[in-house]
Amino acid sequence: MNPYRDARSVLGGAAPDSQRQCIKSMQRLIENLIRDGVVADSDPQAVAWLIYSSLAEAAFWIADGEDGNIRLAQSCAALELLLRGLLVKQEYGA
Repeated sequence: MNPYRDARSVLGGAAPDSQRQCIKSMQRLIENLIRDGVVADSDPQAVAWLIYSSLAEAAFWIADGEDGNIRLAQSCAALELLLRGLLVKQEYGA
């Protein structure tokens, strides 16, 4: 077994109950951010599912290559870009 090519079998998947708990927790946080005007109005459950899924898939992608540190940095940069897209756009100079 090549540890760089068998990430899914080594890491496995999250238990359904823990996955739901994580998504519910994230959903509540997103609801609060929307209410506070930080995150744009959107469906908090859908956003939580997309964030959770992207993090899970990124973990597999990072673990699946020999260049894990590079992939980790790339994933962090991409995640930051995606999350910035959720923010309410501030108009400056108004």
